[in-house]
Amino acid sequence: MIGVSYGAKTEFRAKGVMFETEIKPEPLTNAIQQDDLYVEMTFARVLDTVGLDATSADFGAAFKDSRYQLWHANAAARRNLGRGIAPPFSGHPRYNAHADDIDFQIEADFIGIMCPGLPQASNQICDRVGRVMNHGDGLYGGIREGPSDREGPAVHGRRGQRGGVAVQRHRGGPGRADVAAGRARGCIY
Repeated sequence: MIGVSYGAKTEFRAKGVMFETEIKPEPLTNAIQQDDLYVEMTFARVLDTVGLDATSADFGAAFKDSRYQLWHANAAARRNLGRGIAPPFSGHPRYNAHADDIDFQIEADFIGIMCPGLPQASNQICDRVGRVMNHGDGLYGGIREGPSDREGPAVHGRRGQRGGVAVQRHRGGPGRADVAAGRARGCIY
């Protein structure tokens, strides 16, 4: 919350160059107006009310009824939900031109915070939440970011690995380990 609030003044200002202006500490007054936070709050509330087994449909229903301002994949997904296009199609490229955008990547960190040291649990929740607004790289970026800073030393494998599973990414798609794990759960990529 603090990083998003302090960094808000710099968003869209660096434009290809390092932002080197000092950011001076000041009281936080804009946190509740940050889309990086209020979208996460909606999904966290679903976990609080429905539980850890909440489905993409549960997350989609809460998102559909939200009234805050949205952009890109999030805005397209909420529009789709309002038109009756349910997850995972609300985030699919056939219906969402922003399916590969970074919306879920920005929002996924709350899942890692709720699943500290549990990257597999985080990935399962990310898979259900992220499909509301994203697909492909937009989804996989969030799955990668969800547990990223919350894993702790016990789950880091050797160099080139995360959670003891080699991450083998190729351009434009999920890592092979991700695809294999997803297929084992019945996911279609």
